[in-house]
Amino acid sequence: MRFRRTAYGLGLSLLLATLPHASLATPALTTTGVPTDPTPAIKLTRIGRYNPGPFRSADPRAAEIVDFDPQSQRMVLINGFNSALDIVDLSNPANPQLLTTIAITPTSSNVPNSVAVHNGLVAVAANAAVKTDPGRVVLFNRDGVFLNEITVGAVPDMLTFTPDGRRIVVAIEGEPNSYNQVDSVDPEGAVAIIDLPQNFANITTTSVLSSSLVGFTDFNLGGSRHAELDPQIRIFGPNASVAQDLEPEYLTISADSSKAYVTLQENNGLALIDLNAGRVQWLKALGYKNHNLAGYGLDPSDSDGMNAIAPWPVLGMYQPDTINSYAANNQTYLVTANEGDARDYTGFTEEVRIKNVMLDSSVFTNAASLQQDAQLGRLNITNTKGNFGGQHHALYSFGARSFSIWDGTTGQLVFDSGDDLETRTAATFPNNFNANNTAHSRDNRSDDKGPEPEALAVATIDGRSYAFVGLERMGGIMAYDVSNPHAPQFLEYFAARSFPSSYVTGTPDDLGPEGMHVIAAEDSPTGKPLLLVANEVSGSVSIYQISAQTPRMHLNLSDGLTSVQPNTSVIASLSLNNQQTEPSARPATEVQVQYLVPSQLSYNGCTIASPLAGTCSQQNGLVTFNLTTPFASASQGLLQVATTVKPNATGTIEHQASLSYRDAGELQTTVQVSDTTTIGVAPLITSGLPTAASYGAIYSHTLTASGMPTPTLNLVGNLPAGLSFDSQTGILAGTPTTSGSFPNLIFQVSNGIGTMVTQSFTLTVAKAPLQVVADNQRRLFGQPNPPLSYQVTGLRLQDTAASALTGTLTTTATLTSPLGEYPISQGSLQAQHYQMSFSAGILTIEANAVYLPLIGK
Repeated sequence: MRFRRTAYGLGLSLLLATLPHASLATPALTTTGVPTDPTPAIKLTRIGRYNPGPFRSADPRAAEIVDFDPQSQRMVLINGFNSALDIVDLSNPANPQLLTTIAITPTSSNVPNSVAVHNGLVAVAANAAVKTDPGRVVLFNRDGVFLNEITVGAVPDMLTFTPDGRRIVVAIEGEPNSYNQVDSVDPEGAVAIIDLPQNFANITTTSVLSSSLVGFTDFNLGGSRHAELDPQIRIFGPNASVAQDLEPEYLTISADSSKAYVTLQENNGLALIDLNAGRVQWLKALGYKNHNLAGYGLDPSDSDGMNAIAPWPVLGMYQPDTINSYAANNQTYLVTANEGDARDYTGFTEEVRIKNVMLDSSVFTNAASLQQDAQLGRLNITNTKGNFGGQHHALYSFGARSFSIWDGTTGQLVFDSGDDLETRTAATFPNNFNANNTAHSRDNRSDDKGPEPEALAVATIDGRSYAFVGLERMGGIMAYDVSNPHAPQFLEYFAARSFPSSYVTGTPDDLGPEGMHVIAAEDSPTGKPLLLVANEVSGSVSIYQISAQTPRMHLNLSDGLTSVQPNTSVIASLSLNNQQTEPSARPATEVQVQYLVPSQLSYNGCTIASPLAGTCSQQNGLVTFNLTTPFASASQGLLQVATTVKPNATGTIEHQASLSYRDAGELQTTVQVSDTTTIGVAPLITSGLPTAASYGAIYSHTLTASGMPTPTLNLVGNLPAGLSFDSQTGILAGTPTTSGSFPNLIFQVSNGIGTMVTQSFTLTVAKAPLQVVADNQRRLFGQPNPPLSYQVTGLRLQDTAASALTGTLTTTATLTSPLGEYPISQGSLQAQHYQMSFSAGILTIEANAVYLPLIGK
C-alpha cells in the first residue's frame, strides 16, 4: 500500500478471539484462543472488475501494481504486458473506464515495475533498456502528461511516497544478469531518496530534482560497518560483495515519514533506513521458521496424492516480498508476506530437491524415508546453507508460506501465521489444494512454496487494523484482524476462482494477486472502504467493497497461561460480550455457554461474575451456564471454571466452549472457541558433552535436549577458533585452527519450565601428529657444517613448514671434528599446534685432500 488512511468511518465489531499458532519462529508454545471460523467481522464483496489486457498464462504481468488518486477518482495501474501505465476512471467502481494508456517512452527506460500517486503526482519506477544499467523514476500528472525523470540505480523494483509527500523512496533491487560469465554484471542494491518541492505544480521537464542513493558498501568486507553485518543475513552470490548481494525488494514508510523499512527477500533480511540522515540504521536477519513444530507444518510433496500438512524437519526462510507498517499501542509493527524466492541465473542456481542431496545420518536418522517423493524428496531447498562436508545437517526451504508481524523497533518476530494459509486453502479447495495459477491439479505447488503469499495491504478501519494477504499461486485474499499484533484473528478467505478446464481472455477468475491498495472510506466513490487487487496472471483488477459483518454476541476463552505443570491450578475464563447495535434494543434470550473440561484436568467448580446472572452445573465433564441476564443492551461479563491439573497429566490441554442464544426467536450459535495450553516438562540435557577435537581436522558434535515446550539451546564461553555453535540444530562444528584446552564452556538449556539447565565442560583440541625427518648431510674435513634441513609430513590447513615450525636442528660436529659420523638432532626445532615425532639424521665428515699430509702424520 502506497499510503495509509485512518478513521475510515466504518463501524466494525470484532470477535475477541485469536488466530492459531500466534507465536515466534521457534516459539515457546503459548495459549491462544482459537475461533473455529466465527462470523467474519468484515466481508469482501467484489463489486467491479477491470481488464486491461488479455489473459496471459505464459507471460503474465498484464496487471501488476495499482494505486488510487482520491481527487480525480482515478486508478493508476502498471500494465506490464504493454510496458505501460493505465489511467482508469473509478468513479463508478462497477464499471471502470480506461481514460488513457501511457507508454513509458519519454525516457530510455523500458519495463515499468511500480507506480504510486500522491496529490495528483504519479511516479513510475522503470528499468533501463539494459536491465543492469541505472533505471529511472518517471513523473506524470494525473492526466498522464510527462513531467520529469530521475536516474536511480539498476532495477528500481518498488517505490512509494512518504506520507508527508516530501519524498519518493525507491527500492533498488540491483539484480545481476548472470554469475561467473564473461559478460556478468551485478549492480549494487540500494534505496533511492528523491526530494520533491512542496508544490507539485512546480515540477516541469526542466526541473532538477535532488536525489541520493543509500547503499550498503560500508558493510562490505573491509568496510567501516562490516562488523555490524549479521552473519545470518544470506550473502551468497558468487563473487558478490555485500552491497551487490543485498537486493531491496519492497519498502514501507513510518507514519512520521522519517524511516523506511526495506525487505531484502533473497537475503532473508530487513533493513531500516533513516531517510533524514540518508543512512542505513540497521540490518537484521529474519531467522528461520521451524516447520517441525505443531501448527507450523507444511505440505512438502506434489507426489503423495493428498493434502498432507504436517510437521517436517525443515527450516523455512521467511524471505518476504511485500511489507507494510501500522501502529498498535503507540508502537510501529511491520507486516510481511513471506513469499520466498530462489536465485536461478546462468552460472549459478541454488535450488535443489531434498532427494538429490546427501543427508547427515546423525541428524536425519530416517534419511532414506524422508527422501522419498511422497515425503520430503520433492521439496526444493537451497544448496547454500545447511551443507557441511557434503552432507546436509539442516534443510532450508524458500519462503514461510505465511504472513508475519515484526517489531518495528527491534526487527524481532512478534507473530507468524504458521500453517494457517495452507490449512484454510485446503479446507476451501480440497480437490485443488496448492494448485498453480492455471494448473488445477492438487499439490502442484506443494514442492515449491505452497500458496505463495506475495501481495499485502494493511489498513486501519474505524480504529481496528486489518491485513489483506494475496496468494500468488493459489489465488484469493485472506483477511485478518491484526489490531492485536500478538494474536491476529482470521476473518475471511475470498477466492474468485472456479477452476475451469481452460482459461480464455475475459475469464471471470482472478489469478495471481500481485499488488493491492486500500481506498479509505472518505476517499472512496462508494463512501465505503475499497480494496483494489491487481492480478497479474488473469490480467484483471478486482475491486472489493469492505463491509461490516457484526455478530451480535461474542465469546472469548483463555486460561491466561503459557504452560502448566501437574498439580497446578487452571482457571478457564469465558468472556461474554453482547454487541447490541439495533435501535430497538431487542434482547437476546436463552443464552447458554457450555465448557468441556479436558481429560487432564479435575473439575473444582464454576462461577458467574456480576453483572451476569444465572446458574452453572457440571455433568460428565460438561459445564453448562444458563444465563438469565436480560441482554437488551451492550453488556459483558465473565464466567469461570476452576480446575486442577492431574498429577500424571501430559500433553496439551484442549479447552473447548460454545455460545448459543436466541435472537428474535431464531437460535444462533455465534462461535465455538477453544484454547490450548501445554503441560510443560522441564528441560533435560540428553546428549554427551564434547570433550576432544584435533587441530586442523573437521569436527562435529550434536548437543541435544528434551522438554516441553521444545527447549532453546545456547553455548556460552570462548570456543576454539574455527568452531561455531548452531543453536537451531545444536551442532558444534567446524575445523579448529588452534590447539589447547578451552575450559569453562557452558551448555545452557531452557524452555520456561523450572530453572535453566546447564552443564560445564572443557574442550581439548589436541595437537596434530607431525613427522619431521632430518636430511642426512656430508662435508669435507675442516669445512663448516652445511645447512641442516629436514622433511615434514602431516601439515594441515594451509600450514607450511616455515609457518608451522620454529627453531633449528643441531649437530655435535665442529670445524675441527675428525672424520666420522655425527648425529643431527632436533635441537630447538618445535611446532606450536603439532605433536612432533623427530627422526635424527647423520652428518658424515669425509677426508679432505688438502689435509691428507697432516692426517697421515
